Amino acid sequence: MGYGRKRSALRDVIIALDSSGSMATSVVYGSIYASVMASIPALATKLVMFDTSVVDLTDQLDDPVELIFGLKLAGWRHKY
Repeated sequence: MGYGRKRSALRDVIIALDSSGSMATSVVYGSIYASVMASIPALATKLVMFDTSVVDLTDQLDDPVELIFGLKLAGWRHKY
């Protein structure tokens, strides 16, 4: 009797969002989705947004309202 290969669970989730002006609706929904995923203890969720540069917003996932209202799309700037 052989032993099957042990399946490993994926626990790291990285959500990358295009924050260009045309993607405004997707950024809002993606930010909410990332915040919900971050609240699940079994997952390690990271959020990065990109346009002309890349910004890691993982530390902002605990407050989705502040995250969304802190964004300025179409040349967005996140307030730190």
